[in-house]
Order: sequence, then structure tokens, then C-alpha cells
Amino acid sequence: MSCPEHLRWKVWLLAARSELWDGSPEASRQLLAQAKADAPPRVQVSVCVEQARAEEFLNNLQQARDSLEEARACEGHDWKVFLERIFMEARHGLLDAARAAALNALEQHPATGRLWSALIALEHSGDRGPNAAVLAFQKAANEVPKSGEVWCEGARVYMNPLGPHFNLA
Repeated sequence: MSCPEHLRWKVWLLAARSELWDGSPEASRQLLAQAKADAPPRVQVSVCVEQARAEEFLNNLQQARDSLEEARACEGHDWKVFLERIFMEARHGLLDAARAAALNALEQHPATGRLWSALIALEHSGDRGPNAAVLAFQKAANEVPKSGEVWCEGARVYMNPLGPHFNLA
């Protein structure tokens, strides 16, 4: 391969994506394994997240969770890995698991507005009621008062015409 050694993992990762879209999951898995072998330690998280996405696409939810756990174990403990887990659980309708993942993420990354906005959205769409969403918004606004995403989710809660907190005044 004539590509620089430090970028080879990206080529393998993109090839894995192409194979997955082409209907060759085993080839995709092999290419992702090669990407992981070639990736420098600082980008191992990206490869693990891509593995999780591939497994989710193939409806292997437990393997996707395992890949995200592996990504969390990589250096950095990136909050984006937690967000990926929250969204994955929510996409599969597992709102309680998504909420638990959000709460777990916020224990480690309490100053991350995107995680708070995900929790607010989950509370708003879940069966815990609009008061839970308002409570989550209030906690988030105290923790990350400058987060635009938190304020947008809060506005969405208060502007829901079917919710008890809706008020045009």
C-alpha cells in the first residue's frame, strides 16, 4: 500500500464500511480487525466505535455493546463513546437502557452539554413524564448553563403544546 503508515487504518476502516454496505459482513469484520491492528493508540476508540456501528447494523446488539465497552477502555474515556451508546440503545427502543447509559455517562462527564441534552430528550420521550424532563433540564442548566444544546432541549420540553408546562405567556 502506498499510503502513509499512520493513515492506513483509515483506508481499512473505509473499506470495511464499503464491504458492509455491499453485503459482506465477514469481509467488513476482517478489515476492521486490520484497521484496529494498524491504528495508533490514540485512534483505537474510532475503530471500536466503527466496529460497534457495524455490529449494530447487523443486528448484533450485544457485540455492538461489547465494542463500545472496549472503546471506553481505550485511552481518553471520550464522552462521545457514551453518547454513541445512548443513541444506540434509544434507536432500538431500549429507553431505560439509554437513560441508564446517560446517567452513567454524566457521572464521568458532568460538564458535557450533549450528554445532558440526550438525557433531557430521553426523559421527554420516555414514560417518566414531562416533569422528569423538566427536572433533568433544571439540573443540566445548573451544571452547564452555557450549553446551547441543553437550552434547545429545555425549550422543546416547555414548547410541547401537549405538555403541562406549555405556556404562551
